[in-house]
Amino acid sequence: MALEHDTQVLAKQILEDLKPELVLPSPYSVWDPGKMKFEVAGVTNPQSLAEMQALLVKKAFTVSDMYILRVIRMLGHADLLSICTVLMAEREKEERKAKEENRPIRCIPKLDRRSLKERLDTLAMSGLVIVEKFQINETVYAYLKSAKSEAHQTRQMYSLTAHATYAFRTMLEADQQLRFDSKTIWLNEMTKMERANAGLLAAVFLKQKYMSKYIFSYRLKNVKGIDELPAIIDFKKEGVMPTRLVIFAVNFYTNERIVTEKDHSYYINSKVRGFCTALRAVIHETTGNGSTFAAIICEDAKGIQKVISMIQSIDEPLMKHCIFTTGTVLISRSALSKADVLPGCFVEPVFNSEKARWQIVGATGFYFLEA
Repeated sequence: MALEHDTQVLAKQILEDLKPELVLPSPYSVWDPGKMKFEVAGVTNPQSLAEMQALLVKKAFTVSDMYILRVIRMLGHADLLSICTVLMAEREKEERKAKEENRPIRCIPKLDRRSLKERLDTLAMSGLVIVEKFQINETVYAYLKSAKSEAHQTRQMYSLTAHATYAFRTMLEADQQLRFDSKTIWLNEMTKMERANAGLLAAVFLKQKYMSKYIFSYRLKNVKGIDELPAIIDFKKEGVMPTRLVIFAVNFYTNERIVTEKDHSYYINSKVRGFCTALRAVIHETTGNGSTFAAIICEDAKGIQKVISMIQSIDEPLMKHCIFTTGTVLISRSALSKADVLPGCFVEPVFNSEKARWQIVGATGFYFLEA
C-alpha cells in the first residue's frame, strides 16, 4: 500500500510539473503553416542509375551507410537524435548477436551525432536522403532554451528517396517488410510531423535497460483506418512479468489549405479506431504471458484529451493500458540526450489494488501521464 500511495502522490506532483510543457505545441506539429517555412533543405537527385553507380564506385556512400538508410526507413521520417538513438540500438543488438553466434560483427556504423549528420548530408548530396527543415513555435523554442535542452528553432527531419530503399534492401539482402512505401513521396506535412513524433517516442524506449526486442513498421492485416503501428517494443527482466509496449502517435494540428480541421478530425477518428482494434489484438496475444501497454504521443494536452475521449467512446477498458506524453515534454526533459532516461522500474508492472489493475510505475513518474 505504501508504494501505491507514494505512486499516486508522485503522479499528482508530476501532473503539476508537466503543465507548462503540456500546453505548448510539440516541435513536431503544424503549429502555423504560414510561419513554419517548411521546405526541402537538401537533396540531389541523380538522373540515372549510371550516375548512382558512379557515386558508388567513387565511394560517395558505402555499405555501412546502408544501415543508416535502413534505420531511417524504420522510422519513416525522423530527426537526427531519433536516428542516432535507433542506430546505436541496432549496433548494440548486432554486437550481442554476433557474440552469441560466434561471427564477425556487421558493419553497422558507430557514430556520434555530429558524424552522423555529416554522413546524412553526404547521403542527401548523393540522392539517397531527403532533408526537410522548418521553424518551430517561438514560445516553444524559448521554453526549450530555458530548459537547456535541444533548443534549435530551425529543425530538420530526414526521409528516404526511392533509390535509397532499393539500395539498402538489395545490398543487405534483407528486410522484405521494409520495402519502399510509395505513399511516402505524397505525404503532407501533418503526417510527416506525426511520424517524427512517433520516432521520437520509440527512440526513448530503445534506451531502456530491459528492452529486449523491437519491431518498427509493424504491419497490420484487415484493420480499417490504419495500415501499421510505428513500433512494438518488448521488455524483459528476470523474475518480472514481460511487458509489450505499442507505440502510437496522433497529430491534430492541420494545414487547412490542404485538409480542413473537420476532415482531418474524421481521418484521425478512423485512425484511432483502427489503433484500438490493433491494441486489443496485441493484448489478446499476450494474455497470460505478460502485460501490454500503449505509449501515445500527441502535440499537446488538448490532443491528449481528444484521444482519451475517442478511446473511451470506442473501447473504454483500453484506457487502463494507455500512457500519454507530448514531444515538448520529451525534448524539454532531454529524453534522448541523457545516458539513462526512464527509471528502471518502468518495465515492472505493479498491481494497483485501488484501481484493480496493473500499471507501469516508472513511466508515469516523469515523462508520461495516465488518463
